[in-house]
Amino acid sequence: MQHLARVSGFTIVVVGLVCTAVFAAGSDFSSLWVNVDPTGGLTKLNITQLGSDYLVEGFGKCHPTDCEWGATSLRLGEYGIGDSDCTWGVAVWEFGWKSTKLIIRHVRGMLLAITYDVYAPGDPREDRYNIYFLMKP
Repeated sequence: MQHLARVSGFTIVVVGLVCTAVFAAGSDFSSLWVNVDPTGGLTKLNITQLGSDYLVEGFGKCHPTDCEWGATSLRLGEYGIGDSDCTWGVAVWEFGWKSTKLIIRHVRGMLLAITYDVYAPGDPREDRYNIYFLMKP
C-alpha cells in the first residue's frame, strides 16, 4: 500500500509539473501516437473520437510484433491540479493478471503518458509505473 501511495503521489507531482498554459481540446488527442523511444514498454496509442466519447487502443513492446492491448474508454476532462486549463485523459485496461492504468496529457504537440501496472494477488512482480513521450508519426 505504501508503494501505491508513493507512486500516486509521484504521478500527481509529475502531472502537476506539466500543466502549462498550453490547452488541448479533446480533438487534439485524436490521432495515432508513437513512442519517441521505441525500445520497450508502451509503443503506441491510437485515440479515436466517437461522438462525444473517446476510445484508446494501446500497444506494448513484444517480439516479433507489438502486443495489442485492445480498445478501452478514454475519459477526458479538466482535473484542475493547479490549473483550470489542465486537460487530461484517463484509461484502464484489465488483463486478468494485471491492470494497466494510463494518464495522458497533451503537452506542446506531444503526448505525455504515464502507465501504472498493478499485478494480481499472487503474482511475484512488483507494481510499477513508467513515463513515456509520444508524438504523431
